[in-house]
Amino acid sequence: MTSLYVHVPYCEQKCFYCAFNSKAGSGYDDRARFVDAVTAELHRRRDRRPLDTIYIGGGTPSVLEPNLLDRLLHAIADRAGLADGYEWTVEVNPGTAVEAVMPVLAARGVNRVSMGVQSMDPRRLKEMGRLHGPSDVVEAVRLVRSHDIRRFNLDLIYGQPDQSLADWNEDLQTVLALNPEHLSLYCLQYEEGTVWTERRRKGVYDSQDEDLAADMFHRAVAATAVKGLRWYEVSNFSVPGHESRHNGVYWRNEDYEAVGPGAYGREGSVRWKEIEDIKAWTSAALDGSTVRMEEEVLGPVEDYLDLLTSGLRTREGVDLEIVHRKTGLDVSDSLQSHLKSSMESGLLERDGSILRLTDSGILLLDEIVLPFYEALDRR
Repeated sequence: MTSLYVHVPYCEQKCFYCAFNSKAGSGYDDRARFVDAVTAELHRRRDRRPLDTIYIGGGTPSVLEPNLLDRLLHAIADRAGLADGYEWTVEVNPGTAVEAVMPVLAARGVNRVSMGVQSMDPRRLKEMGRLHGPSDVVEAVRLVRSHDIRRFNLDLIYGQPDQSLADWNEDLQTVLALNPEHLSLYCLQYEEGTVWTERRRKGVYDSQDEDLAADMFHRAVAATAVKGLRWYEVSNFSVPGHESRHNGVYWRNEDYEAVGPGAYGREGSVRWKEIEDIKAWTSAALDGSTVRMEEEVLGPVEDYLDLLTSGLRTREGVDLEIVHRKTGLDVSDSLQSHLKSSMESGLLERDGSILRLTDSGILLLDEIVLPFYEALDRR
């Protein structure tokens, strides 16, 4: 496999909306042992094919001490080398994108940074449990550019509690003034086990206004277009040519290697999840035991639905002929009335075998694909 995801599960502090597999408060010895475990696991999975895309996520990879981060990057590059024209992304938080971190990334060949901004409002950042401020974002962007890392992404979250359309527009305009080539704009999801979900359950936060969230998405489409960015996936906007190649691997349901606690990987018809517990994963990797917690063999139905759903998330849409060729399934003929009504409503468009959602339809993805699930259930 020529794409690799590595999960670094450490953070300075757990954000109040976050349900990712991450932990705050670990010491240097734990993190050093984890890096040793990743190195050992990568060595066992050596591959002759150079890596084309790499993504190091978390957690907060940049919270690793510079010497540990350097060891991790070296182990990844040493696995099989880097292909010509590779893309190598590392997630950072503005408060941890310090002078000591960026030279390590640049020296090891990292050429893309994804930065968790989330908001440019100090009050909202505190409410989210973030440890950085707006000035840290500006400084982090300066650091990225000063170390000649040409491509970077900034994350923002909309649909936050009590966030108005004007609040969201101010966040957008402030971030767009930094001239990013890529933005990831995520609608807040209330995930189980998070502080924010518990607050909503207790009535501290009101239920999310779906119409307002839709207005925020359309405001983002308009605001980013002015700066030369366009949405190419429901949560991602970029200047043409700066799209995330690694994430495209997921959206096309291609194979990719995954290493780290709770990480998901895929090879052929097998999708696996690695052990979630950080200490248990680290011990297994160091002992040479399996780090896989569970495996799922995907059949034609699962592949069909994965290809359809992930493809429709993107502006390019999904080619039903390719899906049929890969899975042997095609239920579109039995859904002609659904497809016709969706197109007449301006939610869906079809060009030959290409099916894609419109700007209006993208926010109704679940409703539009549900009949495909039901049609397959009836088979």
